[in-house]
Amino acid sequence: MDDAVREFLQESTENLDRVDRDILDLEQDPAASQPIASLFRTIHTIKGTCGFFGFVRLEKITHTGENILGRIRDGKLAWRADIGNVLLEMVDEIRRIMARIDQNGEEGPGDDTALLAKLAEILEESGGASKPPSRRPAAIVPASSGPQTRGAAQLASPGGFSAQASESLTSPVVPAAAPVPRDVSAAKAPAAPLAGEPAGEAKGATDQTVRVHVELLDKLVNLVGELVLVRNQVLQYASTAEDPNFAPIAQRLGLMTTELQEGVMKTRMQPMASLWGKLPRIVRDVAVQCGKRVRLDTEGAETELDRTLIEAVKDPLVHILRNAVDHGIEAPEARQAAGKNAEGRLLLRAFHENGLVVLEIIDDGRGMDQERIKAKALERGLVSEEALARLSEREVLAFIFHPGFSTAAQVTNISGRGVGMDVVKTNVERIGGTVELLSRFGSGTTVRIKLPLTLAIVPALIVKACGAPYAIPEANVLELVRVDMERETHAIEYVLGSPVFRLRDKLLPLVELGALLKVDGGISAQARANGELGIVVLQSNDRLFGLIVDEITDIQDIVVKPLARQLQEVDAFAGATILGDGRIALILDITGVAKRANLNVETGDLGEESMPASMRSFDEQTTFLVCAATDDGRFALPLELVARLEEFEAAKVERLGDRTAVQYRGHVMPVIDVETLLGGGSAVDHAKKSGDTLPVIVFSRDGVTVGMAVHRVVDVVEDVAITDRTAGRPGVHGYSVVGGRVTEVLDAPTLVRRGVPWFFGPSREVNP
Repeated sequence: MDDAVREFLQESTENLDRVDRDILDLEQDPAASQPIASLFRTIHTIKGTCGFFGFVRLEKITHTGENILGRIRDGKLAWRADIGNVLLEMVDEIRRIMARIDQNGEEGPGDDTALLAKLAEILEESGGASKPPSRRPAAIVPASSGPQTRGAAQLASPGGFSAQASESLTSPVVPAAAPVPRDVSAAKAPAAPLAGEPAGEAKGATDQTVRVHVELLDKLVNLVGELVLVRNQVLQYASTAEDPNFAPIAQRLGLMTTELQEGVMKTRMQPMASLWGKLPRIVRDVAVQCGKRVRLDTEGAETELDRTLIEAVKDPLVHILRNAVDHGIEAPEARQAAGKNAEGRLLLRAFHENGLVVLEIIDDGRGMDQERIKAKALERGLVSEEALARLSEREVLAFIFHPGFSTAAQVTNISGRGVGMDVVKTNVERIGGTVELLSRFGSGTTVRIKLPLTLAIVPALIVKACGAPYAIPEANVLELVRVDMERETHAIEYVLGSPVFRLRDKLLPLVELGALLKVDGGISAQARANGELGIVVLQSNDRLFGLIVDEITDIQDIVVKPLARQLQEVDAFAGATILGDGRIALILDITGVAKRANLNVETGDLGEESMPASMRSFDEQTTFLVCAATDDGRFALPLELVARLEEFEAAKVERLGDRTAVQYRGHVMPVIDVETLLGGGSAVDHAKKSGDTLPVIVFSRDGVTVGMAVHRVVDVVEDVAITDRTAGRPGVHGYSVVGGRVTEVLDAPTLVRRGVPWFFGPSREVNP
């Protein structure tokens, strides 16, 4: 009977998920007939089968619950919220008993007195009485495969028939025409309908599904993965083979492998509905605990995702929903005072976008108070006050993902301890996804999760850098650009040592893959020798950047292999694969690559709100002072901020510890080296070595002066605007094109604060 019990537990667990949904539907519409009929059938089915197996505790509980549901169905008992609470308590106890049966094969001891008393009290209110379930001998009926009865109410007995307690059927005993095979995939004769069932619904229903163990599916996927690797090797060999008869065979093998791969991968795909079925109950329970009214709506339940990813994202989704109910959605009184509906709304959406599955959890609650987040960040020492003033909305919201960060006024048993959102982010990124947070105070919050369709076999772009192959998941690739190094000599420019590429009038930050992985010091010598450079335009969250590679070779379906434990902490790699030529290629983690390159991808582009007031008019025409750096890069700053331009002999520029200063108009004027602050060279050192004079831009505030050393002043240019704000580092507002050259627009106040923090302090009457 082990197989039969296992099937009973599996199908009963699925049926109990439907019970949760039916009870929640009745809470929304107590007069609905379909949910109560479904509830009755499910509990009736479980009761009949557990009686056959001798599960006495389960039988007593479900028998009483069935009687209550029967009274409600017959109109003798009106649905109330407290009835739903007791029935949900009953469902939870049934789950606990079934879990013990699954582990030990027995119900185990337990005291169900309190629960049975609650159920009996409800039954007595309706004028009914709780009678013990009938113990008459089981009736013999043909095995059924109907959607409501198969395996749960009727289970194959050793003799090839189904047996169940006679009370679970209202029709007379019907002898079987012929023995029925026990294989669940075999066709079965229809059975008599259950009591209270729509009579035509179960008739003619056939079983078109087979239960397959998950381990077997995983093994099949692994075998198909190995077959894909062999296919890639055969196709590569066929491209160079001299035998003309070999190419058609290889192509046929490739076609059949692709079809087999697609079929097997579909067996791992599950609709989001399989996960979402459990979430309404969670939202309902948390709302009851918090004294709130919350409705959960879903869209895109048919969207499919790999089973392993559904399992991996389940806990993050639960945590986000609990947070939204506990902290996001207000109490009914507060919502009404704010002009909102007393019932809060949660929307869970799933859809496909650019080869990814996007999950959105949207609430119409109070939203996140950025001022409170800023105060908490300052309190914990996560950021300085000066740096905080420059952060964009997304950068401020990103503190929510910091370990231990919480703005909750009080800690509850649901949330508020600061543990969770960092784990959500970590778990999502571990499976190749990203998390984005959007919120508007008073209106609500949206959490957006982007996930790959599957992690087992994915299409990838194969590139080479310094002779080694690397794989880039195709979902991250936007476009490919080839640069002729001879004809496009100005295609790649350097801004204070950082390469950028002008793509359709937008400046694209570049990352040199060889230099990033410390296998090459700059743009590859091989690329320069070939006269051609490959740029892969990638997207990580909302940030675009280009990856400089030596060669772009092919697009292949690759089998993702996990990295060894010693390499799992390297953030630039997501795994490894075996290519068609037998070589191993590391799979790049694009988010990790962007982080390693300091592209600030977690927060996206800097927004208008992050700029000081003096910079917000820069979209209009402005006059700039343009300077050159020692590496021939260009930068500019608004001329209106400049008090004077001075020139000093390099020998007169003195160092005071780690600071630089010069005697100026009877005072010691601090001098900051802008290139050093931005991580480039040093204008001061260059001037001292060459013996040239040192240009210094002088800023003045309340009679106090500070100098900024530059390599060379180029020009004053009028009527120029910032064309791109994707600077990606503090101290730079964005880029512009001045005189045909890419030019960084500096955030002069921020740079001065970094070099001379006291300059914006309260006392500025004299230089210190």
